[in-house]
Amino acid sequence: MRFSILIILLVIAQGCETRNTKQTIPTAAKKDTANAIKPAPAEAFNLDSFQKLVEQYEAPDRAKWQNPELVIDKLGIVEGKVIADIGAGSGYFTFRLAQKGASVVAIDIDDRFLEHIENRKAELNNINPELVTTRLSTEEDPLLESEELDVALLV
Repeated sequence: MRFSILIILLVIAQGCETRNTKQTIPTAAKKDTANAIKPAPAEAFNLDSFQKLVEQYEAPDRAKWQNPELVIDKLGIVEGKVIADIGAGSGYFTFRLAQKGASVVAIDIDDRFLEHIENRKAELNNINPELVTTRLSTEEDPLLESEELDVALLV
């Protein structure tokens, strides 16, 4: 009887297993996902790999699957608000929010991304560069003050 129940449970568990044939997760990532999500130290990247990372974050197909305009629309009226873009990366949402008149605090743990945002905001003509400030934070603390902002965005 116990053996039959065990077999039935195994069959049910096998049937409930999600199968995704389009994307596979490397075995190493399955074993230790905690380490997989931690950013590598800045020394681990050279300029070429950093540029590839920026290109990946700014890939044109990102707008299709992430729909940034819908995300921003869900925030309501952002003009005149102070918004923290936590984990700003290349500034994908930072610049879109600033374009709509929000004052954005771009927060990241990697100063290379913050430098990238500073350089880009000086190049862009469609936003007021004063609307974007950058802030280096730690993994544990975004270093925000109480009541400093109206909205925090973490994508």
